[in-house]
Amino acid sequence: MSFMNSNRDLKIFAVEFLETNLKGDILFKKGIEKSPDVLFLHGAGQSERKRFLLLRNMLLKNTELSSCSFDFIGHGETGGQLKSSSLQERTEQASTVIDVFFKENPLSIVAASMSAYTAIKLTERYKVDNLVLIVPAVYWNTVYPVKFCDGFSDMIRTPYSWKKTDAWSILDKFHGKVCVISAENDQVIPVEIISEIYAHAKQCSHLIIKDSGHQLLAFINNSPEALNKVSAAIAATLS
Repeated sequence: MSFMNSNRDLKIFAVEFLETNLKGDILFKKGIEKSPDVLFLHGAGQSERKRFLLLRNMLLKNTELSSCSFDFIGHGETGGQLKSSSLQERTEQASTVIDVFFKENPLSIVAASMSAYTAIKLTERYKVDNLVLIVPAVYWNTVYPVKFCDGFSDMIRTPYSWKKTDAWSILDKFHGKVCVISAENDQVIPVEIISEIYAHAKQCSHLIIKDSGHQLLAFINNSPEALNKVSAAIAATLS
């Protein structure tokens, strides 16, 4: 693990994972370096950790919550071959970062889209106090170890395959707070998934961002009002 030059309160890091360096950063209050309060996990497709930066800066400014985020293999500055990865490997990548940086504080996770499932799986390994799930996806546990290049996409397109997920039984055992942030016009995530999360979580709140589609992070980065609402919902969940 190595730190590189940084500006402001942002420290850039590289953490070894197999033959790759996971690139990420930690956002601290100026002059105070400690274990971060929140881990942010980006989604799939063209997503990367930088999509969270406005939100993370707002949280730091308004609530002094420090945060950590990194690019999964195949994304952002980490790069590499996404197709050779899997949901299971994404859990291992997140675990590697947690093991390095989250040693002092109770763990809170903010996760978008595909990584909502990763965050739920992480509650089986770590003491997680809070989950914030943004436009959350969950998956049939059969596809968990399947490489993204080995028929993963076809498998998850099986109608209602998400109903076979183990996410529900995991959430049944989770006693922390859950906040779901959904998009009013999401054409990717079935509304039934939101309902199921709400039904299985012990403590759950729900914020709907009006006029947004599945690319909710891009939407709030261009809407100060929506950004404020999401930041406030996260702060309330983590308080």
